[in-house]
Amino acid sequence: SLSSKVLGKKNCDAYIPASFLGEPVGFVNEEALVRYLKDGVKCRSLRAARVVILPGVTHLPDESVAALKKLEREGVAILAVGSALEFDDFGRPRGETPWQSCSEGDLHSVFDCLVSERDKWNLPRRPRLVQPVYGIETHGYEKDGVCRLSICNHLRGSAEIELPSEGVDLISGKKVAKRFKLAPLMPLFVEYRK
Repeated sequence: SLSSKVLGKKNCDAYIPASFLGEPVGFVNEEALVRYLKDGVKCRSLRAARVVILPGVTHLPDESVAALKKLEREGVAILAVGSALEFDDFGRPRGETPWQSCSEGDLHSVFDCLVSERDKWNLPRRPRLVQPVYGIETHGYEKDGVCRLSICNHLRGSAEIELPSEGVDLISGKKVAKRFKLAPLMPLFVEYRK
């Protein structure tokens, strides 16, 4: 929120850890929340949302909080990361947040918290790694029992990852084992059967 940027203590980053979960990530601002509350109109990110992550959102207008509560009643999970919703947009203390919170920390600890909460979010099953790995970004889709998964290692070193089954890298044409080490900055586009 804008007021969190101006009045808050520090910014908490959850976008980077969330991008390594293998799920689409979008953004929702205060204006979109208020519009949804007043008119029932959901922006693109809210239409598909199964979870809203509040990364260090210390200050938020009451209308935006009401919109989050409305989303929660509709089955959208709300997760605070770090200090959350301590104040309204004028800096007046609000009291305790009604939502589950991940403690603020480095990007790895935020990622670990998001992974531990992920199964509670009622996410659609889409092709992804057996277990998310920090630094490994994936995007996948399935059609007729064939899964395609783009994978990229953003780390400076190799990372061990596991697919649901062995497959083929569609870029090189080489077979890909179920468990393998992925070199840094090495993209793969893997096809495997469910």
